[in-house]
Parts: sequence; C-alpha cells; structure tokens
Amino acid sequence: MNGPKHWKNPKRIMTPRLKNKFFEKDLNELVDGVSVHQLFLISNFLHQKNGWYQMKMNFGLCPFWFWNGAMTDDEIQNQINHMKEEGIGGFMIQPRMGLEIPYLGQEWFEKVRLAVETAKECGLDVWLSDEYPYPTGNAGGQVLLEHPEYAAAELKTWKLDISGDQELIMDLPWGKAIWAAAYPVHTGTVDWNHPLDLAPAIGTIGAEPIFQMSGLTPYNKKRFFFGKTIKRLQYKLPPGNWRVYIFMQVTMEHMKFFGKFIDPLNKQAVACFIQETHEKYYQYLGPEFGKTIKGFFADEIDLQPHDADLRWSPLLPELFLKNKGYTLIPNLPALLDQVDQKTAKIRYDYWDVLTTEFMASFDSQVADWCRNHQVLYAAEKPILRSRQLQYMDVPGIDAGHQKVNTVPAIANKKYRANAKLLGSAAHFYGKGRALCECFHSVGWGMTLQDMKWMIDWLGIQGVNLFVPHAFFYTTDGLAKHDAPPSSFYQNPSWPQMHILSNHVKTLSQLGSDYRQQVEILVIDPITSQWTAMLEPHDLKNRLTEDFSKLQQSLLRNHFDFYIIDPQELSQGRIDGPGIAINNESFSIVILPPMLNLEKAAREKIKEFVASGGTLLATQCLPVENIDGAEDFPTLLSDWFAVDANTVYQQYRQDSPAPVSIRNQTHGQAIFVPTIEELPENLALLTARPITIISGGKENNAFLVNHYIQPEKIYLLALNVSGETQSVEIHWGDFGLLNPILEEVSMEDPAQKDFIADFHCHNGHGSFKAEFAPYQSKLYRLQTGKLTAQSTSRTPPKNDILWLDPQAKWQISVQQMNTARFDQWELQIDSVGPNHTPYQGVGPGRVRCRPIINQMAESGMYLPVVLSDYFGCPLELVFPPLDCRYRTQFQIAELPSSAAWLVMEPGSIQGQWQLAVNGHPFIHQDFQSKPVYLPSNLGVEVTSLLKSGLNELELQVSTNHNSDGLINPLYLCGPFGVYQTTAQKYWTIDKLPEESSFSQESPDGLPCYAGIIRYRRKMVFDQTPSTLRLGIKGIENPIELLVNGHSAGVRPWEPFVWDLAPEYLQPGENLLEFKVTTTLLGLLEGSRFDPKLHRYVEI
Repeated sequence: MNGPKHWKNPKRIMTPRLKNKFFEKDLNELVDGVSVHQLFLISNFLHQKNGWYQMKMNFGLCPFWFWNGAMTDDEIQNQINHMKEEGIGGFMIQPRMGLEIPYLGQEWFEKVRLAVETAKECGLDVWLSDEYPYPTGNAGGQVLLEHPEYAAAELKTWKLDISGDQELIMDLPWGKAIWAAAYPVHTGTVDWNHPLDLAPAIGTIGAEPIFQMSGLTPYNKKRFFFGKTIKRLQYKLPPGNWRVYIFMQVTMEHMKFFGKFIDPLNKQAVACFIQETHEKYYQYLGPEFGKTIKGFFADEIDLQPHDADLRWSPLLPELFLKNKGYTLIPNLPALLDQVDQKTAKIRYDYWDVLTTEFMASFDSQVADWCRNHQVLYAAEKPILRSRQLQYMDVPGIDAGHQKVNTVPAIANKKYRANAKLLGSAAHFYGKGRALCECFHSVGWGMTLQDMKWMIDWLGIQGVNLFVPHAFFYTTDGLAKHDAPPSSFYQNPSWPQMHILSNHVKTLSQLGSDYRQQVEILVIDPITSQWTAMLEPHDLKNRLTEDFSKLQQSLLRNHFDFYIIDPQELSQGRIDGPGIAINNESFSIVILPPMLNLEKAAREKIKEFVASGGTLLATQCLPVENIDGAEDFPTLLSDWFAVDANTVYQQYRQDSPAPVSIRNQTHGQAIFVPTIEELPENLALLTARPITIISGGKENNAFLVNHYIQPEKIYLLALNVSGETQSVEIHWGDFGLLNPILEEVSMEDPAQKDFIADFHCHNGHGSFKAEFAPYQSKLYRLQTGKLTAQSTSRTPPKNDILWLDPQAKWQISVQQMNTARFDQWELQIDSVGPNHTPYQGVGPGRVRCRPIINQMAESGMYLPVVLSDYFGCPLELVFPPLDCRYRTQFQIAELPSSAAWLVMEPGSIQGQWQLAVNGHPFIHQDFQSKPVYLPSNLGVEVTSLLKSGLNELELQVSTNHNSDGLINPLYLCGPFGVYQTTAQKYWTIDKLPEESSFSQESPDGLPCYAGIIRYRRKMVFDQTPSTLRLGIKGIENPIELLVNGHSAGVRPWEPFVWDLAPEYLQPGENLLEFKVTTTLLGLLEGSRFDPKLHRYVEI
C-alpha cells in the first residue's frame, strides 16, 4: 500500500483537537456556521432563481492532495480518514505525475466520487483541480488534440543597428512575420516616419540537409532531402545607417508535459477546456456541487506560460483594434524602444488589452460557469493587475517557500506571491476567503516550526485559506521529487499536525469573521510597471522592488494599509477629507514610486486633495501621459512644491530625489524623498493602532494585525526574527469600557491567561511581553469580567530553567536506523537488443536517478543508434542497456538482531537481479516490510552480512531512458552508521549511546527518520512547587516526559514546559525528550546548515 493503512500512530498526549468554531461567545456573528463574509460572498456570486444559495466552508488546512499513484479504493478512504484525525479542513484533488489511472476516464471519476463520498462522511471540504497536472488550460492535452488551431503563439523579436550598402541575411524561426522594417537613422536619431518594409524579403529555406541511403530504383541508393524549415530575411539595404526590427509569430513549443499550450485569449479554446473538464465533473458529481464539493481550482494559467518579456496571441491585433481604435502592428517597435511621446500610451494600451481580454476570455467564462453550477471559482495564477481578483470567489497566491532564520518574503515584489495585495483585493471585492499555495520546494527538511512561521506572516497580511503543497498519495520512487515536501502521513511529524491545524483554524477564522481598522490606501503602480518594460537603468525591476520595499516599511513599522487598484480607486466616493470605498473611509492615500496613473484615478485624486485629504508620494511622481493630455504634472508640482517632471526624470535615470518639501496649499500633500523616511512622516499624521517598543523605538522584528468586533478586539503579534524579543506593546484608542486583556492560545482558544499588568488610561493601554524566536501571540481585549477559565499571567522568563543544549544525554531510537545507498559504481555490460559488448569508458560514479541522467552526469558515452524515417531527419535513439551497479559498506560489528535490505516500490525500473555478498535476490523476494513507510519492501539479510567489507551488486536491463536504479536502497536495523572523511562508504557499528541537542543529527544517525529519545536524570533535594524547563536552538517537535508522565508536545518555539508538581519527586527524576526528525537525511542524504542556510550533503 502507498499510504498509512497499516501504520499505527504512537500514543501521544497533546493539545486537544480544536473544533471548527472557536470562541463560543463569538458565534453570534455566524449563521448556521456561515460567516458574515461568506454570506456576502455567496450573495454576490451564487444567486439562484429559487433563492440565495448558502455554502459552508471549513477553516483549517486545505492541502493539495497529489493523486500520483495507483489510487486504490482502500487507500483513498484511509488517507481521508487520516486527514480527519489530524483536523484537516478539506483537500484539493490534484492529478499529478505518477498517476496510474486515466485522467478524465470513467475510472478517474469513480475514484473522485469515492473520495467525495468519504469526505462527506468525514465532514471535509473537497475542491477539484481543473487540470492534469498544471497549468490550467490543456484539459490533460485534450483541447489541442481536438482543436490544434487553438495553440498558443509566442512573439520573437530582433532589434539591430546596421550600416547600409551591405546585404542583410538573417535566419529566423519558422513562423509568420508580423512586422519587419528598417528605419533610417540620421545623426543618431531614428526616423520613425519612414520605415522600409522588409516583409517581402522574407522567405522559406530548408535549413537541415538530410542524406539517406535509399532509392526508388536499383540504379541509385543515395538520396538528398531537407528537414528543418526556417524563414530567411535576405535584403540589400540602401546606403546609410538603419535600425531593423523584426517580429515573428511562432507556435509555442517546449511547454512542459504536452509540448504546447492553448491560447488563453481564445474564448473558444477556453470554452472547449471547460467542456472537457468542468462539464464532465458535473455529469458525474453534480449532486454534490455546492455541498461537499466547494469549487474548482485553477492553477498557474497565464497570458503565456513561458517567461517572456512580451505576451502574444494571434488574436491580439484584432482585439487591440477593437479596444483601442488604432492598429498595434506598426507600433510594435514602441514595445522595445522609446519611439515618441506616444510610447507610454502604446505600452499601456498593449497591456491593458491583454489584461482585459484575458479576464473576458478565461476568468469571466470560468467564473460564470461556476456560478451557474453552484460552485466557487478559486485560482492561483499570475496576477495581471489586482482588479483581476474580483472574478475569483477565492483568489489566491503562491508564497511561503522558506525556512526560518531568513527574512520573511512579506509584500513580495511578485504580485503572484504578494499576500498583502491579495488580502487587500479580497477585502475590497468582498471575498470571504483568500488562499495561499504554500510550502512547495522547501524540501524534506521543512519542520512544523517553518510551516507555522510562514502561516503566521501570511495570515497577518490577509491569507485565511492555507493550501499546503502538498499531501502526496505516495512518495515512492520519483514521486518524492515533485516540489517536496509532503506534509502528510509520510512525515514523522504527522502525528503533531493537528496542533498546526488548530492554529490555522484560529488564524483563518480571525481573518474571515472580524473587521480591521485601516485608514491608509496605497495605490497599485501596475500601469507604471507596464510602461517601464525593457527600459534602461533596470527601471521596471526598480519599480517593483520599491513598491515591495514601501509595503515592507509600512508593515514593519506597524502602519496597516490596503493596496487598491487605480480603477477601484476611481469608483470611490469623496467622504469629507477622506475617500470611501464600499462605505469604508480612508483619510490617507500614498502614491508609491510610479510613472503614470490612469485618468479616472487621477480625477479621483484631484477630488481627494481638493476635499482636504492627505496625499503622500515618494521617490517618483506619475507624469507620463497614457490616456490623453492634461495638466496633471502641473498639479503634482503645485501640490508637492517640487518639479514633478524633474522628479520623474531623476527616478528614470536612477538619480536621488530632491529634498522633501511640505505644502498644504491644496490640502495636505507631502513628497517624501525616500521610502525609508515614509514611516516617520506618517507618524506625524496618524497614530498607529498598535506600537511595539523596545529600546525606546519601534521594534521592526514584529508584524501585527488587529481584528475588531463589538465589545472585543484581537491583536495578533508575530516575532519574525530568530531572536528573543522583550517589548512593550501599546494599544491605542480601543474605545472599550473597563477592558480586560487576555492572551489566548491559538492552538486551543479555551485556554486563556489574564494579563494583570495591562495599564489602561483614556482609551489607551500598554503591557510588557516577551516573545521567543518566531513566536506569535494572540491577545483579546474586551469589555467585561474575567471568565472562569482565565488563569493568572504566565510566570516571567527568569523562572525558566534552561537546559544546556551542549550537554550530553543518553539517546536511543524508536525506529530502525538506516544506511542509505545512493552512490554507486555503474558499468555498462552491453548495448542494444543484440547485447553488443559495451566499448565505452567506465565504470562511472553515479547517484540514483534514471539511466539517461546517470550517463550524462558520469561522462559515460554510448554508440550512436539512429531511427530512420524516409525523407526525415535522422533521430538519435537511447538504446537498451545491460547495466551493473556496485556499492560497498564496512561492518565493524555485526547487528545484534535482524537487518533488512529495504526499498520503495519502483526503485528499480527494468528487469533486475540484486545480490548481497553474492547471494541473489529478485523482485519477488522483496515482501512488505514497513520501516519508514507502509509501502516499503524488504528482505532480511542478517545471515548474509559479514565483518569487514560487504558488497551490493545490482544487474538491470533497461528498455527506456527512465529505467535503471532511480531510488536509493537502504540497509535497516539496530546499528549505527558512520563515515570518516577518507571513507567512500558507510561503516556499520554499534548504535550511539549519547549525544547533545546541539547536533543536527547525532553521530551514527545521519539518515535516521523518526523519534530520537534523549534521557537524563535530574536530582532534587525536595520536590519543587513549580518548575519550568526550557531548551533553545531546536526546530523539531519535542515531547517531554517526566518520570514517565507526558508534559506535552512543543512543535515549535518556545520549547518550554510547566511541570506539574505531581510529576516530580524528591531525589532522582527521569527526564526524557522525544525529538521528531524530518525525512531530509533519509530521502535526500542531506542535512540543513543554518549558517549557510541551505541543505548540504551528508
């Protein structure tokens, strides 16, 4: 089996599992379990003729569930039940690499139906990913099979300066010449008005000569053909200097999985995609739509999946003319160069049409279908501009891909990863949930500490639906390399996952059911990024980085804000000295560094300033004209008392901005020369709701958010740093009578600590707090009396007895230890179907991966084998091989009990035989032996081992370039595994008996995965009345047992335990720490180096 069916969780004592709703007294804001924001969402998007359609959504983790294996009925049900046990809220079914049943075939839908039925019984939400595997659009390749004319195209460009009176010859790719022209250059200035058309000089060339031994008669056996076809420009330019531009439309190729991709601007292509996916799901599963099945998830679809500067569609010229009223084709050079004063307008129009038409073609069609079928439309894909998110019922981003001890990527410069932009859009467009696809590619060394830290800083910015990437159905073979880790049952920390799930439920419900008090708007400078493309001085990148830097500066200095799309701003209503968006008033508007602003937004800014609103700008002012001449630069100069054009030009040239000047002639307008000065200027204009002070100044190591309901306010504070922080928290103008302050456990909100030293005066309050590294705390301020559950404040830090992480402890392991065999000596014995003896170099040193990768990385070569088709280019063929792999290991002391040779299913591809010290085994000899996974296969080899040098030899016959030894083999048993610098192989010896917590992996356990027990005795002359134990410098989950009694699990910082007096006794006391490792050593043969902040090979 590929899952945990036969795996029994160890007995544990942990925090109680959290119910789906917390804070029972707060449930007056819920209607039948549906939050206010969810009702707003449903009323907006799921209106039916017979009334309003209401949908419940769980809080809690909702992972991608990778369907990447055989997908047996028992295992599907088993894995869903395991999710339920650990408090998971739901899952998104994602067909992935390794899937063994036909996607969108009858068997597929039967398996999905089973998953939906099981999830319904377990109370879990189900989401349907709309593609196999990704990005959304191909319907598993079916769309282009039926309609090859829907294929996407790319725009290839060339720009060159040449002297005339010479022949210009250029080979171009096979495609359509969209625009080819030479422009005369006089004294360094391009004459854009007199282009020379070069398109007639472009023709077809057969560029790849082919020689074949074949003939139609007995008199000739040699033939000459050509294969590859290209376009060639051949033209003799007149005398003079010329600038040549060529734009070629070519079919997009080399797209992962299916080679090609659909054109997302083609509405017929998108309609076909919906027909092939959404409609088929509805036919099979329609009765559960809007019930157990919450919606569809779209992944990564973009204007063009390849990372190109320019986006293209064969339909774009026509769409551009329809939208803008003039022709794009002759204006294409303006996308590459500053052509004239209309350059900014042309670039703006180009991106505006692309964005508008993408939303009309894809977002609108998918959203309409989902609404009509009573399900939600969720998506994570590149964000063209923030207003695009209004189409999605659950908009999303892709962020949170780092371990602790780094600077968190808050307010990411990539819109697709910017949680603050997502949270802002979700707020303005009334979305109850905002999702984040998180954790992919963090690797097998990711810990619960890493996950919780990322979730906290994403949640504070506005994410409230967390989608871990991923829960793998199986990690066997190559499946484990699908942007890991899997946070599912394969992970040793899975038994503690419910603690994180409880934490997520609390955070997600806060972000969904409570409002925030914000008075600052930051305008999205997206149109400036459009017009800055391909400009010198790295202009576009500076704009995106400065926008990110501005957001980070505000967040780190605890000024909350929303990012607003200029088109959304233009819909606002002037409300006294503020601007109202959806009846929510904002008194301060910030212009980040920007080059331009759309006309409707400019008009609204004029009204805002005229009404006395506060306008701040920094570093660059928007003077570019993108939609009609007007006096905006003059107004900017007047408002800020600076020359707006000079500020603009200096920024473009990457020069310092002029000195700040404050001018209140037309309201309160402030130009701030640098982003770094922005917080201090804001502090003069408005009070922060929350300030966190240490050393007499704002502590920038914290992110904060506050959530408001009548009679109560919550504060969530996160120490993003790896250092302990002692701070004083000031809570301003909360407007509550006789307030009391409690610290609420996010893992179990029923647990609350009353904070007695909360000092309150005139609606303001303050208190002191200490935060461990990466620690978050939730505080609740409310009117009323202490609840019966409230306890006294946690004792101060000086009561903690900190254990020395360098001290030696007795250690033992709970599972078998492993020696991992990933490096082998490869010898090719014979080549081809006739088993011709191999004459090449070798043997080569290789790692476990497909044979084609091993040959390339080892430097070994193969004889040329060709595939021959009449009149076509010869093709190289990877031939069948007979391979021999060898590796060795030393045994200093034979294992005291059974030792097993263990592998994962699919580790060896092809026909094979394995020998241990000459004793042969075949596939059938390996039986089920769950060691680190229930699917493990093993054979006992105890009697075959010997003192001294031992050898494993594997013979494999490969028929495909993906065959070979693709995954490590493992020797498992009760022994230690050691390696010296001089050795090329492992040494098997006694298990280690002692180690310190400071060691990443104790000596003798470099590849171990599971629980390590650390034991030590502590002596007391008399039983202490209170005792707090703590340990620092640990990242893995730890459970503490005192004299056999569990004091609880700490999955993340702070690793501190309050020991109950009844657990202790006079004299000797046995302390036992159970540390849960990651899978990093076992699956990757690596360890994490915190100083280098990367994984290094063991």
